[in-house]
Amino acid sequence: MLAGNYRRISYPHNSNFGYAACNPGITGCQTVIGNSVFTSGTCPSADQGCVTVPGFQLTQALNGLGQAYVPSFTAYENDVDARLGIKVANPHIYIGAAGLWKDYSYLGYPNINGVGFGLEKLPDLDQPFSLYGTVYYFPSVKGNYTYPTTTLLGSLSGSTIPFSYEILKYEVGGTVNFGKTGVFLDFGYGGERENMKENTPSAVSITHPYVGLGLHF
Repeated sequence: MLAGNYRRISYPHNSNFGYAACNPGITGCQTVIGNSVFTSGTCPSADQGCVTVPGFQLTQALNGLGQAYVPSFTAYENDVDARLGIKVANPHIYIGAAGLWKDYSYLGYPNINGVGFGLEKLPDLDQPFSLYGTVYYFPSVKGNYTYPTTTLLGSLSGSTIPFSYEILKYEVGGTVNFGKTGVFLDFGYGGERENMKENTPSAVSITHPYVGLGLHF
């Protein structure tokens, strides 16, 4: 079995008040840094513009601060996985190894990649209706994050640190054939759980339904 997926996710990052000129570290302006990546603002607060920065444990050890203010923007993430499997049971059940690559369009987050393993049930496209599913575990999907260069970060300015998640990806779906045309309806529900590992700012949970058309021969 050889399989793969490409997924592009976009979502809004909202902020209530936008950029606020203030001096990081004073009361009402507890932001880590103030530059073109992370701007100064009134943090911490309930404003969604306040975000936890990569490597916040290190910035907190340096100056007691772990958040920065990020004005509104649209974020993009690209996610590619490739899977190679060996059949272990009928019908169409495989164990597999996989590679995962992710990149981000925002805040200097690094490209990350890693390998994993899992179990996969392919659809039975010779049947009018079939079910399928996948689950893959990636113990370390990693890259390197570089802090912005600014005197406000002291010894961390411009330094590079490891950045990694532990990721579980899953998908459950079904297919419905349109007679003998070779065209089928594909539908299902998928998602992933990204657990913090090295210097990542938070855990991430992504879920999504999907529907589309496929063609088999």
